[in-house]
Formats: sequence, C-alpha cells, structure tokens
Amino acid sequence: MGNQDEKKHFIFVHGACHGAWCWYKVLALLESSGHRVTAIDLGASGVNPKCLDEITSVSDYVQPLMDLMASLSQEDDLKVVLVSHSYGGLCTSLAMEKFPEKISVSVFVSAYMPHYNSPPATLIQQFFNSTPVESLLDSQFTFENGPENPPTSALFGPKYLKTVAYKHCSLEVKCMCMQDLELGKMLVRPSGLFVEDFSKEGMLTKEKFGSVNRVFVICKEDEVVTEEFQQMMIDNYHPKETKIVDGAGHMVMLSKGRQLCQILQDKSTRKTKMAESRNQKHFVLVHGANHGGWCWHKLKPRLEAAGHRVTALDLAASGINMKAIQDVHTLYEYTEPLLEILASLPDNEKVILVGHSLGGQNLALAADKFPEKISAAVFFTAFMPDTAHKPSYVMDQKDWHLSHEFVFVLKKYCERIPAENWLDTQFAPYDDSSKSTRMTMFFGPKFLTSKLYQLCPIEDLELAKSLIRPGSLFIDDLSKSNNYTNEGYGKVDRVYIICDEDQGIPKKFQQWMIDNYPVNHVMEIKGADHMGMFSKPRELCDCLSEIAYRFA
Repeated sequence: MGNQDEKKHFIFVHGACHGAWCWYKVLALLESSGHRVTAIDLGASGVNPKCLDEITSVSDYVQPLMDLMASLSQEDDLKVVLVSHSYGGLCTSLAMEKFPEKISVSVFVSAYMPHYNSPPATLIQQFFNSTPVESLLDSQFTFENGPENPPTSALFGPKYLKTVAYKHCSLEVKCMCMQDLELGKMLVRPSGLFVEDFSKEGMLTKEKFGSVNRVFVICKEDEVVTEEFQQMMIDNYHPKETKIVDGAGHMVMLSKGRQLCQILQDKSTRKTKMAESRNQKHFVLVHGANHGGWCWHKLKPRLEAAGHRVTALDLAASGINMKAIQDVHTLYEYTEPLLEILASLPDNEKVILVGHSLGGQNLALAADKFPEKISAAVFFTAFMPDTAHKPSYVMDQKDWHLSHEFVFVLKKYCERIPAENWLDTQFAPYDDSSKSTRMTMFFGPKFLTSKLYQLCPIEDLELAKSLIRPGSLFIDDLSKSNNYTNEGYGKVDRVYIICDEDQGIPKKFQQWMIDNYPVNHVMEIKGADHMGMFSKPRELCDCLSEIAYRFA
C-alpha cells in the first residue's frame, strides 16, 4: 500500500451517465485516512443543475473540472491525483493537457486512456466497433449522424445496469448488490459523448498531456470496458504503472472500493500487479500455534485466483499431520514440514513465506537455513525474532507479560501471568517428570472467542473449535538455541503486517517487535483481529498481492 503518511488531494471524475455520487465508498475510505478528496459532477451529471440540452460542447461538459483545476493555488506545492473512471478518462486527459503542472499522477480506472498521437475520438470509434449497440440492451442512444457512426448521447437502461455494468457489485452480499444497483438506477442521467469535439486534431500534446505520469488500473471482470480493450490501451500508450483489481467489474468503486483505495494510496513506483506469468509467485503459508493449514482456506483461493501458486502446510503435530505434540520436542522438529518444502525447491525458485502468530518463529528458522530460496518473509501479526538475541527474546519481554496475552513462558515463570487471563486455555507438561520445563498448550473455546476470533464470522470460530490441536510454544528450546544469523535470516527481506484489533498479539507489541528489528516494509489491516485470514481475508490477499510485486 506504500507510505500512507503522506496526505494527498484526490480529484475524482466519473464516467458517462454517472456523477460524483458513484465514488462515495472510496471517498469515505480516503478521507478516513486523512486525505483531501474532491469528487465533481461534470456538466448535466449527478446533481449538476444543467440539462443535457444546455451542454453544447465537450468544453461545457468538462467545465466543472477545469474550474476546479484553475482554482488550485499556483503557489501550492501539493499537486493533485486525478482519478477517472470509464468515459471520464477523456475528460481528465483534457485537464492533463491544460494543467500538467498541477497533477502528480493521473489514474485511469478502467478508463479511456487516449494517446497524444491521435484524437481521443479514436478510442470511442474503436469501442463502438468492438461493441455492437444491441449488446447494450435497453440503453438509449441518440444517433444524430446516422446509425453507422457512434451515438452522440447515451442513457444506460436498468437491464444493462443490472446484468452488465453493476454485475459484480458486492457479489458476496446480495442485499448490498441491490443497494448499489438501485442507487445507480435512481441517479443515472443522459450523457453526451461529444465524438465530434473529441475528433479534433492536436487536442493532446506530448509536451503537456504526455508529461503527466499515468497509472492504469485494470478491472479484469469489466464487461463494459473489457479487459481486452483495457489491455489494448495499455499496449498503445504504456503507462508508468499498471495495477489490477481482481474480481472487479465495471463499477469497481462500488464492488471493490477498499482494494481501489489501497491502490490509490500506494506511492510505490513498482508495479503492484502485472498480468504476465513471470510475475506470479509461490506463497507458502505457515499457521500459528494449535492451528493447521486449514486456517488459510479463505485466503488460498483468492491468491490462486490471482494466478499465484499457494502451499498451505501442516507443521508437525498440526492439522492432519499424524505426529503427536509429545513427539515434537524442538522448534526444528516442529518446522520440519516447512524445511522439507524449501529443500525440495529447484535451485532457481524462490518463495514468499507467510507466517502467522507463532509461525513467525518457523519463518525465522527456515530463512536462516534457506535464505537463497526466500524472496520475502511476511510476518502476519507474528512473533518476529532478531539476530542480536536468543530466538525466545521476543517472547520473554516484560511488557509482553504485562499485556496478559498468550505467551506461556518457562514453568517457573507461570505465576507471573494471572491464570484468569488465560481463561480456559489448558497447559500440561510433556511428561510426568517434575523437572520437565516443556509444556503443551491448548486454547479453550472462551479464549478463542474473546482473544483470537472476536471479529471473525461465527462459523469460522466453530471451525476452529473442531480442528485445533494441542501445541507448544517451545520456549524451553528457543531459550537454549543459538541466535539466528545475519548471514541467513538477516539477509532475507522482511515485511510485517499489523492487525490493529489483535487481542492475542496486540498492536503495541507488534510495533515493539518492528522497532526492535526494523523490516523492509510495514502494512496494516484495519479491523482485523488475531485471525485476520478469517476476519479480513480480502484485505490480507491485497497486502500479499502487493508484496508479490514489491519484492519480485
């Protein structure tokens, strides 16, 4: 997501028949992050008071945008981010030509992106050549220059909105889908297409329009401006960056508002996501204590749908691995299934390791042994050891114990953690020996409910109750192990993903670990509890997709 501390001024430009209202979800998200946001109604659009009959030229249509751009202070060093959707791309192109010095980047969201070498109307003609009017169903068009030419105005019909333009809005929540669709049916207005105006030569120049940085956001499931048409524009006029929102239809700002918001806030000059197969990654997902590979079942198909290869493994004595925890005495033995996967990789293949909770210790051990096979180690609200101390260091901190969370230290220190904070979590020695310091741990249903899964759907909590197995934190072993090395673990790029509502490993402690051993990149998922792969799977997938291309 890049550095979100730098606040921006975003200006949003809608597509044909729509208005500023269509950006309401993205606007709320960006404003809550502290950005300045302006969404405008073009002429005779949204609640703009003019009627279409009063808009006689494209200049009349884009006048609200031009007035806004002209009002920006010439002395203000803050340049704006222009964001356009669909037909609005042609309008922002005119603003880029007139005010290039006031724009830091122009983002085309499944939008018409013209080239300065030809009139913008070239794209309009290409669109209608590849899109028969009959495929636009009950939409209404005016053909002043004859049916063999592109129409001069358009109004999308309710059937077209439902089955094509809004088809992918909130597919997982049907009532939300109906709300967005009904909003669209209530608010769309006839729109001019201004083909004759856009046909003029020299409207866009390399010196002005061509000097503005451009980003194109592909909506792969768009059935209006199809992926093929989007790719044609990208190939015709290569933007600085190309990004993808998977599963997004034409009205991406309604169906995938959060993902679009994250893309817009990303300052990285790297490509967040490209379609080429060479950029697809192999993710290896490592679960936390008491859990198994099953806990990634919501994330895995999302990553695979984006074209990545995904391995969600069971560590020893976890999931359906047949070992018992009493037979697993060290972190190394516990990590062996992961080490076997890394050892089996071809010499030229690297993976992205993702470790959750206790899984951060498995990542560190694996990275120390196979640094050359890991392109990035992602600590997802996970324990992250350093190279200056024993591996147990991050699990032995005084502040950690005072946070009353779920680290079970050596037996002699048990009394430092009040029993009530563990609720119904069960601890037991590995054997009957009175000298044993090795302990098993098993989360109880109350602890799962209130500390780990408090923001997850209830069915995910019930799944966990039926699948968790006794485990161990291997504190005794970690306190005696050698430090991880700078030549191994220390060489691997590390990313930390913070879950801000985690009551298992609270945000304050996550930040302490980051400060203790700084990482290459920090990301945060808002509203995620400890089991963020259940409570925020889509947002986690977005984070990992960005990591895949940031650390390509």
